[in-house]
Amino acid sequence: MGTPVNVRLHWEFAEHVDVSASILPAAVAIADVALKLKSPTWRVRRHATGRTLNVLGSDQRGRTLMISLVSESTPQTALTIFGNHGIVRLDDGWVDPETIPASFDHCEWLASLHEAIGE
Repeated sequence: MGTPVNVRLHWEFAEHVDVSASILPAAVAIADVALKLKSPTWRVRRHATGRTLNVLGSDQRGRTLMISLVSESTPQTALTIFGNHGIVRLDDGWVDPETIPASFDHCEWLASLHEAIGE
């Protein structure tokens, strides 16, 4: 796979959850394990229904992460890591929201992420 340059995470939940407050930092932490973004810039788009949140993060090295969070759907997770020499794809997974840590205060990107989503 080489060096990771892009991570794509698609995460769906059966129930209605506040994806921006509790789930988004966990999703970014999962994706950032591979990328280790440095001072990322964020773009956030919410669907009018509030059921979908799309986030694009990129840093000065050209690394990007794309996250889609969908509530009130079929629970599933798909993670794709693109490297400069190949791709790793994990489909049909599921992450239990109960296992998400209560705090991500140690993550350097947390403040800029909250600013991007307007919190």
